[in-house]
Order: sequence, then structure tokens, then C-alpha cells
Amino acid sequence: MTEIPNSGSEDTAPWVELGEQLRMWRSATGMSLRDLGAAVHMDWAHIGRMERGQRKIPGWVVGRLEEALGTSGALRVKWEEANRKSGTESRDKDISADRQEGNPIDMDALRRTLVMGVAGMSAAAALPIRELEQLRGIVDTTLGTPRLDDWHERVWEYAVRFASDPMDHLVRDLGTDILAVHEQMQSAPGDQVSNWLAVNAHLTEFMARAIGSAGHIQEARGWWATARQAAHNSGDPDIVSRVYSNDGMHCLYHKRPQVAIARARVALESCQGRPTRNATSACAVLAQANAVLGNAAAAQSWLHKHADIFKHLPDEVKAERLTAGGYPEAAVLHTRSYVFTHLGKETEGRRAQELALAAYDPGDTRQIALVSLHQAMLSVRLGDVTEGVEHARLVTQGMAPALLTTFVASMATDVLRSIPPKHRTQPEALELKKILTLPRGASSLSV
Repeated sequence: MTEIPNSGSEDTAPWVELGEQLRMWRSATGMSLRDLGAAVHMDWAHIGRMERGQRKIPGWVVGRLEEALGTSGALRVKWEEANRKSGTESRDKDISADRQEGNPIDMDALRRTLVMGVAGMSAAAALPIRELEQLRGIVDTTLGTPRLDDWHERVWEYAVRFASDPMDHLVRDLGTDILAVHEQMQSAPGDQVSNWLAVNAHLTEFMARAIGSAGHIQEARGWWATARQAAHNSGDPDIVSRVYSNDGMHCLYHKRPQVAIARARVALESCQGRPTRNATSACAVLAQANAVLGNAAAAQSWLHKHADIFKHLPDEVKAERLTAGGYPEAAVLHTRSYVFTHLGKETEGRRAQELALAAYDPGDTRQIALVSLHQAMLSVRLGDVTEGVEHARLVTQGMAPALLTTFVASMATDVLRSIPPKHRTQPEALELKKILTLPRGASSLSV
């Protein structure tokens, strides 16, 4: 969205006046900022900045505000007036306030890069992927850009690729596609804005997950922040709940349980009481994070809620195991295994671990490894330190570096942290610690 610099200037005064009028209309309805944000599917903080004249009101949200506030066309009249007075034309045919100005392509520089890059192919040099994509963009400008359907199909393909693709391939392709989407959003017709924003939100979330699963925690945080903003800008509560629930799970495995709880609560609020895949995922985060914090009552309460929502999911969601958008029964059993393991409950934990392992296909290497590490951790917590640590060592040592993602390494670290101080110098413990310092995460799927 467009920030308004110099709020006291003549150019910005119309937006300040419109913001004050917007606040009066909202107050007259008795709605809070959060209420209005939920009604128009927009971050309430953005609306607050609009009311203070710090942000322009984007054209795509005017109709939603009119409907929510019942202004009968008055808001649109005022909005068009503010555009005229500030010298900025109404740009309903592009993404207006939600866009960023890109740098024009330097055609000579692009030509030189392509010539040098392609000439070096015989020497096994890397293809100039980004420049080739810029070239394709120039061609698309003449012929017409790919349809939105093509991009939605690409989003689905990424969801499938998360199961097996090497992380560097995924990040490279995502970077290229995010750039392409950004360039095409510059001139997106008004009736397609929300769809482009949705594609952008999905791709930035995939990038955050891929980078985070590879162990680049700090970089991933930046991408998660971008993904959350992109989700809010999409205006789709399902995308908001998806991004926040997945971010919450990553926060959990990155040892930030309190932040994980906060993210999951936003995800649940965005589900608006509907029994969705994202609501189920958010409950899983809340159950697991509370278990990590030792809040047994809260953890088990969310575990029951998690199972209850799962029962109401559509059959096709439960049956979907190919893409990251499904929620099979194995995920429910995995959550139970995690919770009872971290709560140190022997009977429930062992049973949950057995059921979870039985639910996975033989090829689900990482998921099986995670539950096996649950077994190791529970053994350590119950006093079988040598057996538990050795089991964890064998599990992690038997995995290729490409499969030892952040989630697997995080769970193995939990095993290490469970070891009593007097046992931490055992050969098995030292070997496990050594394994966890090796490069990891070449594959993108965390769980």
C-alpha cells in the first residue's frame, strides 16, 4: 500500500480529510477497527492508517467499505474527489496502492548478460535464469501475459513439489516466479487484482517455508513477514489462516512457542468458526506449543478440538496426501504423538507413536523420522537415556543430508535437551550433537 509522506502537504490533505470521514462513518456504525477489517478482509492496522491519513485508500477496497459502512455511494464520491485534489488519478485498472514501482529493464544490460550467459553454457556455466525470464516478460508484453489459470496451476505444482524437490531448485524457481508475478501485477486489471494478490501470497509463503526448512532461520523470518502481509493484502481469510498456521508451525520448530501460539490464534480467528484444513492445522500448533511449554491442560484441550475439527473436514481434504494442502489422518496422529511425548505421558505417548508410524507410507521418510525421534525423546524422559539417545543417533545418522530438514533437526535437538546433565558426555550424545552440526535441509518439505 502507498504510504503518504508529509501528511501536512496540500497533496495529502484530501486523504487526511477522507480518513477523518471514514472514521466518522465507522464510529456511526459502532464498528471497531478490527470489526471493519474483518468485514472487508483487510488488516485493521491498515484501516487505522487510512483513517489517520497516513495511507491512501486503494480502489479495490472502496466497494467493500461502502457495503460494510452503508455509505450509499458517498465514500466512492469522496474517494474520487481525494484523487482529483491530490493530483493522483483513480487507477482502478491497476494494482494502485498495493504495488511497488519497479525499475525499468535496461535492455542493453539484459542483452549483454544473455549473450555472456548463453555463450558460457559450453563451459557448464549456470544459465542466466533471471535474465531469460525478463526476456520472456518482454515477449509476453507483446503477445499477452499468461492467464491467471496458468499461475493458479503453478501454485498447485509447487504444493506437490514440496514433497520431494531439492530446496535450491525450489527456491530458484520461486524467486523467478515471484519476480514474474510482481512484474505482471504492475498493470493487472482491476477485476483481477485479488487473484494476483492471492497468487503472490501463495508463492511468498512457499518461499518462506522452503528457506526456513533449510535452516536459514533469520532469512525465513523476513519472508514469513512478507507472506503475512501478502496474505492480508489478498483479502482472502483462507489465505490468511493458511499462512499464519504454517508460520506458527515453523515458529514452533524454531523454538518460539509463544510466537507460534500468537500466529495460530490469528489463523483460527481468520477461519471464522469454519471447520477447515487451516483451522485443524492451527489447533495442532496450539496443542503442540502448549505441550512444549508444559501446559498439559491447554495442550490436551486443543488436542480434543483438533480431533473434533478434523472429523468435520471434507473427505477430499482428508484423502489428499500428494500436496501440502491436504490434511490426512496421519497428521492428526502425528500431533497426538508430539503432544504426549512432550508431556512425558508413557502410555498415551507410546500408543500415539505406534499409530502415527503405522499411518505413514514407507516413502514418508521425514515424517517417520520425526515420530521415531518422539520415541527416542520419550525414552530419555522416562529414564532410558542410553537407549533413547542411541535411537535418535541412528535415526539422524541414517538420513541423507537432503532429508535432515530443520524440523527433523529441531526434534533431534529436543532429544539432546532432554538428556540429564550427567549423561551429556556419553559417546552417543556427543555423536548426535556432531551430526546436527552438519549441513542440512537440501529438501524443502519440513514435515
